[in-house]
Amino acid sequence: MTQSGDLAIIGGGIVGLATALALTEAHPRLRLILLEKEPQLAGHQTGHNSGVIHSGIYYKPGSLKARTCVDGARRMKQFCDTHGIKWEGCGKVIVATDEAELPRLQTIYERGQANGLSGLKMLSAAEVREYEPNCRAVRAIHVPETGIVDYVQVAAKMAELIQQRGAQILTGARVTAIDLAPDLLKIARLHKLESGVEVDYRLSSVEALAAQQPGSYDAITCMEMLEHVPDPASVLAACATLLKPGGRLFVSTLNRTPAAFALAIVGAEYIARLLPTGTHQYRDFIKPSELAAWLRASGLQLEDVSGLIYEPWRNAARIGSRTDVNYLACASKPVPGEVEGPVPGRAEGPA
Repeated sequence: MTQSGDLAIIGGGIVGLATALALTEAHPRLRLILLEKEPQLAGHQTGHNSGVIHSGIYYKPGSLKARTCVDGARRMKQFCDTHGIKWEGCGKVIVATDEAELPRLQTIYERGQANGLSGLKMLSAAEVREYEPNCRAVRAIHVPETGIVDYVQVAAKMAELIQQRGAQILTGARVTAIDLAPDLLKIARLHKLESGVEVDYRLSSVEALAAQQPGSYDAITCMEMLEHVPDPASVLAACATLLKPGGRLFVSTLNRTPAAFALAIVGAEYIARLLPTGTHQYRDFIKPSELAAWLRASGLQLEDVSGLIYEPWRNAARIGSRTDVNYLACASKPVPGEVEGPVPGRAEGPA
C-alpha cells in the first residue's frame, strides 16, 4: 500500500536517520517517510565501521567541517548519555615517527587548539610508550576527546525516536533514478559513494524503463524536466505505466505565462546568471490545464496543483498558492474498482 507523506528521506543509515530526527524535532507535524532498500537499517557503512567519534582535530579552523565535527562529537556523546547507549572516551594518539614529521604534528596540534578541543597534550617519546607500549615515535599528540560507540545501537535508537514522532520507516524500499546524460549519472554515482545513499542510477529513458518494469513503483518524481523534453505527454504516459495502482506521480514544471518568462528566462538566465543562457525555451513551458489533460489521457487522476516559489535571496523554496511561474502537481493511479473523479476541494490550477 502506498504511504502518504510530506517528505521522503532516502537511506536508513546514520545520515538519513539523523536528518529525520532533526526534521521531526523541528517540525512535529511533518509527515516523514524514510526509505531503506535493505531489510534492516544501518546495513551498510553505518554498521560496518570502526565506530569512532571523531574529534575534529584535523580540519581547518573555522571551516564547516571543523565546526560540524566538533559540535557533532559533543552531540553524539550527549545523545548516547541521554538514551543509555554506552560509549567509550578512549582518546587517541597521533604520532610523528621521525623528525621530518614534527612540523606537520605541530600544525595538527594548533588546529586542535583553534577548534576548541580540550585536554590536548603534546607527548614525548617516553610518554607515548606509556599510552601505547608498542608504539615508537619521537613525539605525539594525545587527543582525549576521541571516542568509540556502536553506531548500530545509535541508529536503532534514532529509528525508535522518529517512529514515536509519527514518521514511517519502510525497509526493502528501493529507489531508482534515471537519466539520458552519462555525465550527470557519473556525478550522481560519485555523490552516492560519498553520501552512502543507496540509489540505483540507470542510463535509460522513462519509456524504456516502463517497458521493462510496468507497475513497479509506489511513487515517481519528475522534477523540472518536462519543459526540456520533446514529448511531455509520452513521459507522463510512461510514468503512469510504471506506477502501481494507488501510486502517485509528483511533477514540477514552469507555467507558460509572462511572469514565468520574466523570472525564469530574463531574470534567471540574463540578469542573475543563475542558469546558462538558453536553458529554457518559453514555447516549451506547460500550462496546468495542458498538464492536467496529459495526465487524464495517461489514466491518472490529478489531486493537487500548488505553486513552487523560489527565493534566491535566501537560497530557499516554499509551497504557495501562486502557480504562474513554477508549480507542483500530484496525480494518482486509480485502484481498479475505485470510482475515479476529482478529489473534493482540489483544483487543477489556473489555465
